[in-house]
Amino acid sequence: MRDEALARRYATALLEVVGEAESQQVDEALARVAHQLLETEAARIWLNPVLGHEAKRALMAALVEEEPPVLARFLEVIIAHRREAEIATIAESFHRAVLEQKGLTEAVITSGRPLPQEEKVRAQEALSRYLGKRLAPRFEVDPALIGGVRVTWGDRMLDWSVAGALERLKSRLLATREEVKA
Repeated sequence: MRDEALARRYATALLEVVGEAESQQVDEALARVAHQLLETEAARIWLNPVLGHEAKRALMAALVEEEPPVLARFLEVIIAHRREAEIATIAESFHRAVLEQKGLTEAVITSGRPLPQEEKVRAQEALSRYLGKRLAPRFEVDPALIGGVRVTWGDRMLDWSVAGALERLKSRLLATREEVKA
């Protein structure tokens, strides 16, 4: 279950506690721990509603031993409020809040093939100018895109792919066809 509003509240509270100086370190640590808690054998313990707080605290303590101390305290709150299943959503929300704090907007740039570093830099610069925002890009590959790129940030998307252009052309042709029939 993904409760974005709940995740935002937890993320905002954590950001207020850690402040700007520690936020990047806690962001990276929270992402690592969330991955370990949900994508490894640890998930059997972390997500098991039958197991008590003590088993989850022991697991958490082992995972955060080398992490910032504030993270252990934060995870204690997560366990106490039975929000274990929301840890990934909370981590994503915290990451967005950290970027926002730095004046950055996360953007996912998807292409049909891996982009060389110089193309990534050019794409980031061009998109930053186009959107009027400083970007924190994440590059992904989707072989279904024939060419071009698809960019998503927040709840918005720009589709500059060949597949997107073909889809828009199809829609216009079908709309024109309906107008001719009428």
